Amino acid sequence: MNQNLWLLELEDVEKNSGRLVQKLKVAERKSKSTKSYFTPNDVLYGKLRPYLNKVVVADEEGYSTTEIVAIRSYSSQIDPRYTAIALRNPNFVSYVEKKGQGTKMPRLRTEDAVTSYFPLPPLAEQKRIVAKVDELMALCDRLEQAQNERENQRQRFVAATHHQLNATDESAPQAIRLLATELPTLTARPADVTALRQTILNLAVRGKLVPQDPNDEPATELLNLIVAEKERLISEKVVKKSKTNQPWV
Repeated sequence: MNQNLWLLELEDVEKNSGRLVQKLKVAERKSKSTKSYFTPNDVLYGKLRPYLNKVVVADEEGYSTTEIVAIRSYSSQIDPRYTAIALRNPNFVSYVEKKGQGTKMPRLRTEDAVTSYFPLPPLAEQKRIVAKVDELMALCDRLEQAQNERENQRQRFVAATHHQLNATDESAPQAIRLLATELPTLTARPADVTALRQTILNLAVRGKLVPQDPNDEPATELLNLIVAEKERLISEKVVKKSKTNQPWV
């Protein structure tokens, strides 16, 4: 095996998109399993479920693991890039999944592959399809990037909001108003709800969830009542005197 050639494994291909995550040579990997040789423009198809839509077109020669089959067309009327799109088609993926049900290692068998339906338009249309798919996939990439950036901004906002609520001395109405106004943003993910529960508990014990009534007895008076009650219980030998210095414990 030529140590300077590309060695492709399933983990190198991103699911659904067919995008290469990494590209390593034989000398850069420790894999010792049997390898299959492929050439440029071969369609490299991951035939093992759940990797059925890991499909990439080879841009150079190399080797792959046996769970990746090289599909080669001997006709100039079939664009390998179109073939890769057709193999990632949800209908074809569903067909292969059904054929592999009930087996320990579900994969596409050769006999099932050669008898499967394959939509084959004229070459000019294949190329138009490839160009349009590339255009729309690039749009999806930009949308995904924009969504990731919005999510990062949202997470920064959530963190800042929790910090503001936990660290400042806002009044109860202000804290409740902020929670109510930003609730959809603060609870967009399950983990956000957990953090919100902690913030609510913190606000509760700080008296930030309900309005403060100036007519309420001060905390010092409540503590004095607790101390008096404890001393009464000790004198009646209902409880034992505590060894701590806090009279209310």
